[in-house]
Amino acid sequence: AIGPYRVVAPLEDGGMASLYLAHRPPARDIVAVKVIRTRLRDDSAMVRMFQDEARTLTHVRHPNVVRVLDSGEYEHGRYLAMEYLHGCSLARLRDELERRELPLPADVVAHIGVEVAEALHAAHGALDADGKALGIVHRDVSPQNVMISENGNVKLIDFGVAKAHGRLEVTNARTMVKGKLRYMAPEQVSGKP
Repeated sequence: AIGPYRVVAPLEDGGMASLYLAHRPPARDIVAVKVIRTRLRDDSAMVRMFQDEARTLTHVRHPNVVRVLDSGEYEHGRYLAMEYLHGCSLARLRDELERRELPLPADVVAHIGVEVAEALHAAHGALDADGKALGIVHRDVSPQNVMISENGNVKLIDFGVAKAHGRLEVTNARTMVKGKLRYMAPEQVSGKP
């Protein structure tokens, strides 16, 4: 069990967290539950980043951004319950198409690009409870963090390294770069706002 959630199956292990398929009894609705990896649960910076992701996502409400349903603590650390997205990441889709030597059709690429842009626009325009801009910058818009559902819906996930006003964990631009270099904005690489 992860807090009030019962694990159905493991989904994926990432660098910072593990993801599980779960449900909250008595309901049968399936959710994705993210937990900090065991080796990192005592790392205060990682815990703050995890808390920040939950806080950030609660302010971004858009059909192209994964929804947070719940977050909290349990006996082994922190958890974040999100809507379950039945599909695959853009990275997995790309890899499978490459394996089969098939191209990703241009209209599909355009659709994905538009949907991701809509998600980023929603994040950039998100406001806190007092109506102040949060200044959210995702910082890791990569194929691994773009989910495509079975019915073609596109959702941006993993705001774990996002930048936003009021975060508990603040990145010093001179000492640490967050995100994947290949997908960084030129402003981020050069240390500009």
